[in-house]
Amino acid sequence: MRLPSLVIALLVVATTALAAHTPAQARVTGFEIVSRTDVLAGAPFGATGAYEKIVGKLHFADVPDTPANRLVVDLGLAPRNAKGEVESTADLYMLRPKDEAKGNGAAIVEVNNRGGKGLIWHQNHAKSSADPTTAEQFGDGFLMQHGFTVMWIGWQFDVPRDVKTNMKLVAPVAHNADGSAITGLVRSDFHVDKPTAEQGIGHNGSVPYPVADANDPANVLTERDDVLAPRQTIPRSLWHFTQNDEAIALTNGFAPGKIYELVYRAKDPTVVGLGLAAERDAVAWIKHDPTAIAHVKRAYSYGISQTGRFLRQFVEQGFNADEDGRIVFDGMMPIVSGAALGSFNYRFGQPSRDAAAFSSFFYPTDVFPFTDAAQTDPVTGATDGILTHANALATPLKIMYLFTSHEYYGRVASLTTTNVEGTADVTLPPSVRAYAVMGGEHVPRVAAKPREGARYTVDPLDYTWTERALLVRLDAWVRAGTAPPESHYPRIADATLVAPEKTHFPAIAGVKAPTPAVVHRTWRYDFGPQWRSGISTQQPPILGAAYPVLVPQMDADGNDLGGLRLPEIAVPLATYTGWNMRTSETGFGDHLVDFFGSYFPFPATNAERTRTGDPRRSVAERYPTRAAYLTAYDAATAALVRDGYLLATDVPSLHARAEELWATTQGP
Repeated sequence: MRLPSLVIALLVVATTALAAHTPAQARVTGFEIVSRTDVLAGAPFGATGAYEKIVGKLHFADVPDTPANRLVVDLGLAPRNAKGEVESTADLYMLRPKDEAKGNGAAIVEVNNRGGKGLIWHQNHAKSSADPTTAEQFGDGFLMQHGFTVMWIGWQFDVPRDVKTNMKLVAPVAHNADGSAITGLVRSDFHVDKPTAEQGIGHNGSVPYPVADANDPANVLTERDDVLAPRQTIPRSLWHFTQNDEAIALTNGFAPGKIYELVYRAKDPTVVGLGLAAERDAVAWIKHDPTAIAHVKRAYSYGISQTGRFLRQFVEQGFNADEDGRIVFDGMMPIVSGAALGSFNYRFGQPSRDAAAFSSFFYPTDVFPFTDAAQTDPVTGATDGILTHANALATPLKIMYLFTSHEYYGRVASLTTTNVEGTADVTLPPSVRAYAVMGGEHVPRVAAKPREGARYTVDPLDYTWTERALLVRLDAWVRAGTAPPESHYPRIADATLVAPEKTHFPAIAGVKAPTPAVVHRTWRYDFGPQWRSGISTQQPPILGAAYPVLVPQMDADGNDLGGLRLPEIAVPLATYTGWNMRTSETGFGDHLVDFFGSYFPFPATNAERTRTGDPRRSVAERYPTRAAYLTAYDAATAALVRDGYLLATDVPSLHARAEELWATTQGP
């Protein structure tokens, strides 16, 4: 139930007044409550009891010249209040035990992907929702049963306007010291899968930076036939800005089979790095401020894809220490991040921009450093590591990475665990674990069915069961020092991590495996001489030497080796891959589909295998009966439970999945 406006106003005044008496280092200066309601009408979640949902806005005031805030690019050029502070505001959404004493003392903070919420969908196996309200939207209540406080903070300033539930950061614009507008080059690249008249210049609907002058000669549109093909400039007379300069239109339209790239002079850069500071300060607030709306002893960060990359950059740039030098996140779970960072703290940074097999080319995403421990790039001479700045903390940050096979093909994941030359495995720091789920695609919990733009049936492997187990292990690791399961990922040393041209995919009729040339790779980029200060002056960047990228080796079925093999892969009825191919009508049919894998069921019988010429053994050759299959599946599940990669409480659900797989592929 929404609180009466007078009550809200009183609460706002009270929280703001209390915040004013907190230490100067606490940069949360106020909290507005928009609504405060009981979850599921007060229904209990096991021993934790009832939960409440709190929605509001956090107010921050950051002093530019403190050691912690010097990390934020352009903060010193932002407008200040009378106290010399830079103000910003972030949306907050929280689910907390009504009786904190019954909680587990820990918060899990999802850094929301492009304004949305994915944590409950992943961890609770719930129906996806931007505002979980119904029992279906809370799923099996896993996070609540374990007593976690769950929190989301708006950190991205440019989330799409048309999604009202998006979590957002409101941050100031930087100006030159004389008050004049800052300008700079911004790049927007795209391709279309079907003829299109207009194209937005923001990534996936995100709000773009304003065009400084639509007629500026620096505004250039090019097209090319492939990623590394020469650019051809499109005459300025053939294209123009539309939709208040937030889109462009091309005479005769944009066509499939071309990569278009707009470079334009923009103005008014938002202080993007305040998103990193907002996460830092909000977590310090609930850990240390007695006036906070919730109180926890431990905090774990969780980020999926874009925000897994955010977490790596958060640590790499030194934000995991608050303004008093205390650790912010005690544990961290970057999910399907690959070896990447992102545009999260640069002038004219575009946080939504990623890098995948065939989208968003040459952004500062797959950039050095890649490994947690420091190493030296032999080409550039740079030495760095993700944990270089975190090592000064008295308490080591504990990190659990989870990758799938897709990240090796689409997110240069191999560079996370190899040296820069791609010739040897590196040793992970004691506080880091890495888990690669073999046969998985970037997006879990999808049905095995055709998808528009993809050539093959998409991959249904669900790795969220392992996520649940790892979160429980992470909490025990931080809280009690209980060692988590050993890292499990493909390695050069045992030949389960190899060059793409050395993989051995079986010759399945009608299936074209990707060539090594289309596996996503990255280069040493030159964004201009001011790049080390967070300012790009070279767009597009100049490409230097490419980094070597490796992928998992395969078994005779085409299923990947070297990492965690969930029961569906350990006792297979099909080949699961981390890659899928684009359809020819999209214009780039020989390239990989972003984010999705493939699923190729085995022939059911020997006769079918012979008829189709399939090199893979039939289901009948592997499992004489349904019962034999289920017994083998259950044994694979038990082994993963024993080793800590699955939870015993999830065994019944995993067995039900085995029955479903058999029924859908072999019949009752």
